[in-house]
Amino acid sequence: MAVSGTYYLNGPNLATSTAIFADEDMNVCAADGLYSDGLIVRELLNCVLLPAQPCPQCALPCGQVAGESSQINGTFLGQINAGADIGAVVVYSIVGNTIPDGILSTYNGQTFNRLTYIGNNQGPVGLNTPVGQPTYFGSPNNTPVSQSSLPVYTIQTDGTYLNTGTNAPINVLPSQIDLRGGGTTVYTHVIPKNSATATNLNIDFYGPILGTFFSFQADCPAPLDSFLGSPVQSDDTCANPTETYYFAQNATTTFTQPIVFVPETLSVPGVGNFVYDDANGGSPVNNTATSQYIIVNNTTFLEIQYGIVIATGSCTPPVSPGNPCNTNFSASNPSNGYFTADIDVGGTPSDVGAIVIHMYMGAIIPDGVLATYNGNTYNIITSQNNTNQFPFGREFNSGTGLPTYVGFPDTFSGSPYTNVTDYSLQNGTYQSLGTTRTISVASSQNSTDGEDVFTLVIPKPSATPSTFQLEFFAPINNTFFIYTVSCPAALPSFSSTGPNGGIACANPTETYYFAPNATYDPNTQVFTTDTNTIPKVGNFVYEDSNGVTPLNDNSTPEYYIINNSSFIQVRYGMVIATGACDPT
Repeated sequence: MAVSGTYYLNGPNLATSTAIFADEDMNVCAADGLYSDGLIVRELLNCVLLPAQPCPQCALPCGQVAGESSQINGTFLGQINAGADIGAVVVYSIVGNTIPDGILSTYNGQTFNRLTYIGNNQGPVGLNTPVGQPTYFGSPNNTPVSQSSLPVYTIQTDGTYLNTGTNAPINVLPSQIDLRGGGTTVYTHVIPKNSATATNLNIDFYGPILGTFFSFQADCPAPLDSFLGSPVQSDDTCANPTETYYFAQNATTTFTQPIVFVPETLSVPGVGNFVYDDANGGSPVNNTATSQYIIVNNTTFLEIQYGIVIATGSCTPPVSPGNPCNTNFSASNPSNGYFTADIDVGGTPSDVGAIVIHMYMGAIIPDGVLATYNGNTYNIITSQNNTNQFPFGREFNSGTGLPTYVGFPDTFSGSPYTNVTDYSLQNGTYQSLGTTRTISVASSQNSTDGEDVFTLVIPKPSATPSTFQLEFFAPINNTFFIYTVSCPAALPSFSSTGPNGGIACANPTETYYFAPNATYDPNTQVFTTDTNTIPKVGNFVYEDSNGVTPLNDNSTPEYYIINNSSFIQVRYGMVIATGACDPT
């Protein structure tokens, strides 16, 4: 440890002097050895000062407590030896009950001047401090002001400070002052150490007010504690944890000598904690004034501004349509109505495929149906008993964004129909919204074909969106319909030739897909999906398992040979005929 003493220089400071003496008259040379003013070190040999060197032995080892408490003021320079490890250097500090001080840290050419503390719900201390300037923090009982010339002190290896014999001004701007806390408040300050070769960092305190008190501890670099949370989002809606984040524990202190800092042991951040995307503390989460949220354990939200948790609480359960797929829904209404349903079909990477809707309609009157997903509308329908040469809504073209009407033959001579009540599917039941509308039906939309189970397919090739809207239009009184919506899944496949131009038998070369139709039992209200393994008349057929691209979606029929034994004839993406292929 360094030994302080009184010596005499033959120059204004150690850097420019050539010799050191033991007496004021400079007749007796000081003993050979290393001499330091806290900034540099020079060796005295035979009364001659050798060239100046940095003062590494004056760097305080990380993990030790340092500070100053005396009737002095000035600039207190502190060099910390953090070693070759990489991680976050978490600095804990306290200042006096009545006198604030400033702090500025420097590492590898970058400065740091923001702090936080337990329960801090107002963002970082020093938010408005300019880059490269110290933040003045602590009690509001006194306000720091600029000083033209104050002593400069430098830290020693035992955590004390040595007067360098030089003076420097301290300039204080209003933007640097953020007086929250003081006394027993322990402030947390994080320095990301991302280099093994840059081993030293500086933690400098500025005390322009006489009677300064501060104490700090710079922990050795280490990865920050981690926790799992949802991706950062704009609200507090509950969500599953899929991301790893990191946070710096805040601390308490004994506030009695010797000062001991006691970090918290939280498993997830609380109000006042810094949070980061990386373990070294170099990338704060949401370093903006607009609140963003991380959901922990699908139960608790963390509200974050400028990289600090400013609030926590119970997350809000997602507003769910309450209408999950793989469920039957129905409506029976003595009057007319317009019925909407938001159906949840999942939003995870596994929730892709084709959504197949089976609808029992037309027992009394026809109804219209239209589905909308991801900005696209779907109104092309088929059925098990569809012996037409086209899907419903395709031959005469219901029109993009318009419903296709199917069911028991009827006329729409009353069109337009006014005062049609609006209904919404809520938790499996259609509820009146208390509003009405007018429904008009064009002749091109009317594909009525009697009572049947109808099939509508919606392709869902990606995880999101997770919901789609299904609309039923019932402008005539006494509507009844019931339907089931499958969760997205790959359609069953079959092997076939490509377009064959005829029914001559041939070996399969392609893989295609089809959507089975279904039957319905009115007594049990159960839909039963057909179990055919190759397409039959009335099945939709596709080039892909998600139902995106209909097979031969045009008016000219094409033949496809299956298993070198049978054919299907396809028009507008639907099987219109089947039979045995011609072996000759």
